[in-house]
Amino acid sequence: MPRTRVSRATAVASLVGAPALADPADDAGWQ
Repeated sequence: MPRTRVSRATAVASLVGAPALADPADDAGWQ
């Protein structure tokens, strides 16, 4: 697997997933 693809996927998961797990209400506000 290309390292850049893994890094990008991890970065997106961190930016999107971490706040969503930490603040479900805030995630609901985004939607």
